[in-house]
Amino acid sequence: MQENTNSNTNSTFLSGLNWRFAVKGFDTNKRVGDEEVNKIKEAIRLAPSSFGLQPFRVVIVTDEEMKCKLMAAAYGQPQIGSASHLFVFVSNADMQKRISEYCDLAAGKSGGLFDRIKAEATMRGFAMLLSDEGKKRWASEQAYVALGFALAACTELRIDSCPVGGYKADEFKSILGLGDKEEVCVIMPIGYRLEEPKYEKTRFDSATIFQNI
Repeated sequence: MQENTNSNTNSTFLSGLNWRFAVKGFDTNKRVGDEEVNKIKEAIRLAPSSFGLQPFRVVIVTDEEMKCKLMAAAYGQPQIGSASHLFVFVSNADMQKRISEYCDLAAGKSGGLFDRIKAEATMRGFAMLLSDEGKKRWASEQAYVALGFALAACTELRIDSCPVGGYKADEFKSILGLGDKEEVCVIMPIGYRLEEPKYEKTRFDSATIFQNI
């Protein structure tokens, strides 16, 4: 009888979600290896994105002095300074430039099957519907989707993580030397936990979260 690999995969994934928690302090004597970091990067790269545009980049910080500066700009949150690696998700609201870059890339990879005129018109039309603030929000939303896949990849690899949203945006932008249309939208420190959680994961039950209609 053929083994149900989907069932096994789901069981492993869900047990991983029960295993993970938002680590507040990492073991500074343990570093995440390059192979694992590359797998997390690939999960981010392959994550879904509206129109495939991926209007973000990820700055990965390992330099100790830089981490200390960023920790100070994140209200001293210890997971910033103790992490093995900091994944800083940086959104980019320059949609017109990104559309051109994507169309160039898709045209080169499709072997002539990519309908550039139609795709570009659709994407630029969508961009025109958004205000400047709407473009920022849209780009940030795409980065958050990628963050979700990065967190899932960490869980699969049994690497601890903690998404961080509390930081001084202007200071982060200055420290990292970001462009005018770039914004830090979320940070993901990764590493290995110092200790296990002190109590069971707290989540609302299914009846509270879901509604069938």
